[in-house]
Amino acid sequence: MRQPPFRVFAVVFAASVILAPATALASGASDCDLTTAGSCGFVTTPASCSQQCTPPSFVADCDGQCNANPPAATCSAACNTSCSTTCNANPGTFSCAAACTSDCMASCTDVCSGKGSGCMADCGADCSNRCGVQCAAVPPTADCTAQCQTSCNASCDVQANIDCQTNCTASVVPNNCELACMSSSGAVFCGSPPQYIDMKTTTAACLAYLQSQGIMAPDAGASGAGGTSSGTKSGGCAMADVNRDASRAPFGALLALAVVGLLRRSRRETRRRVPE
Repeated sequence: MRQPPFRVFAVVFAASVILAPATALASGASDCDLTTAGSCGFVTTPASCSQQCTPPSFVADCDGQCNANPPAATCSAACNTSCSTTCNANPGTFSCAAACTSDCMASCTDVCSGKGSGCMADCGADCSNRCGVQCAAVPPTADCTAQCQTSCNASCDVQANIDCQTNCTASVVPNNCELACMSSSGAVFCGSPPQYIDMKTTTAACLAYLQSQGIMAPDAGASGAGGTSSGTKSGGCAMADVNRDASRAPFGALLALAVVGLLRRSRRETRRRVPE
């Protein structure tokens, strides 16, 4: 039986409403360079907050800032050769993250030579974080080419950005963390061990993930101790977009239910018209 035009339109329209992705809320922990999800919150007690403003808590935030230097081709080539041999020899048991961390840790001695005692600690922590975040995006069933490419990219990223990472954890983020601790809203930390997230400079995708954890950005229009930065304005706009998109979700669901109701009514009326 030929379907009435209204019914065809309603089905297509309802599907588009129900299946339309809420992109602003489809973020994950990796958008904040975190290896684990959940457990995000403001630490509002200044003393307790300040105690957490230490280099081990800045790894994820600095990873988000230190990604400008691409890995050297020689690093990726040498790593991929070794990784592929290991992966092909251990089908089904190869671990992208484990291989990445092993290769990365082995390189820390060389890349930190003459750079102070803090470099080795930063390098080791960064190996664990970058390897964990990037390898999490590759399924264990992926072939050796995909797993080794991801593993080596993460390891070589650490080596290429180690100077930025050590400077970031020692000189850039600590001040921002302390300022956030002194603010009325406090500073945001996620996971265990706790990772500080700078709400003023992080990405829109990270802000969306934080919102899904119940963490709302402070008023973007309010100036902090250092004044309102361009990063603050960017974060505020991004958060406004997320809030707007989130507010549309209930409307879409109600609209879809209304369409389903109309479909049922149309079906009943069609049955009444069929002669016995």
